[in-house]
Amino acid sequence: MTSGAAPHGYLIGHNHQMVECRRVWGRSANRSNPSLSVKKSSPRRKAKCKEFDKKLGHLYNHGPVGKDHGADFYAHRTLANSIHIGGRTMRSPRLRFPSLAVFFLFCIALGTASPVGAVEWKEHPLLSWEKKALRYFDRNDYNRAMEIARDEEEDPNGNAPLIIYYCHAQKYYLERDRNSAIYFKRHYRTTEGRLRGENLAVLTRLVSFPSVEWNKKINKKFLDKAFEHAGTDEFLGPILYYLEKGSPDVSKAALIGLKTLLQKKRNIVMNGGTLSRSDRAWMSDRRLLTMLIRISGQGINPAAGFMSKIPAFVRSKVMGGAPACLALIEEPALPLLREAAGLGNASASATIQLIQDAKGARLAKYPNSTWYSATGK
Repeated sequence: MTSGAAPHGYLIGHNHQMVECRRVWGRSANRSNPSLSVKKSSPRRKAKCKEFDKKLGHLYNHGPVGKDHGADFYAHRTLANSIHIGGRTMRSPRLRFPSLAVFFLFCIALGTASPVGAVEWKEHPLLSWEKKALRYFDRNDYNRAMEIARDEEEDPNGNAPLIIYYCHAQKYYLERDRNSAIYFKRHYRTTEGRLRGENLAVLTRLVSFPSVEWNKKINKKFLDKAFEHAGTDEFLGPILYYLEKGSPDVSKAALIGLKTLLQKKRNIVMNGGTLSRSDRAWMSDRRLLTMLIRISGQGINPAAGFMSKIPAFVRSKVMGGAPACLALIEEPALPLLREAAGLGNASASATIQLIQDAKGARLAKYPNSTWYSATGK
């Protein structure tokens, strides 16, 4: 910066500074705009504001007195923002406003942001060739569906063998095709052993077709195996999606995947570890807890009425499905379960007993622990 020159940013903001000064000290900020006018101030205040204008103007035009005129922009800003007149510090509210605005916007953003580790409840999308093959399958054109699956060179999800197997199953049952009957029986174990979370989007559609209802036994085994292998963080979103929106058979199988994943999280705590913030967030999510309590109340378990009379290790084996998932989550589910028990949920009281058993086992091993941490931190 050359001698006698004011920082460019200050020249731009000079008029704004003056307006704020005049508004604070009672002078009209803009005579052309009545909304910015205030009552007439005393002569003493006018004199002080005039002195402020003079010193601020000198600062903009000549730089700070007694300082090197090449001082950086922030040194000018600091002096301009605090000028002493008659022992009193006059500060421009204009310079403080942006900082306050940023602070309040930051607070608002924190309040409206998604919770840490929020999970999107949705299934993984189908590939274009998978959609095409399923359309032909739905039209009972199994030969064409098999051709599409066989000709597909890129099959990252491993769904081609699954579609081919179901096409042969349909040809065996509906057309009494001998070759398809042999394929159906010979490749059952191989197809089941390949099932993973990547197969969920196609498998859940295949078993939902009305023409496949005859194959309920194999459908259930395939669903159970696929969801069991899908019990990882990668497939948490699809598992929750199918649990909420799937058919009764799909939803029941999704509980297996959820229980598998929750058991892994429980093992972390029981082995001396601490769950991540993201795990704590989705496991204590009210939406998930409410859904599990609703599912647990849909079917009446014969053992629910005498749970307090049987040993704890037996209770954990008798109660499965949604109650078992709630027991693995533990304490976050208790307030909602007590409320459900008061409203007549038949299995809520039994589930509370399961959670108390799980909590007791944890505290016996780690006295200072919490549901998410063995160390209590």
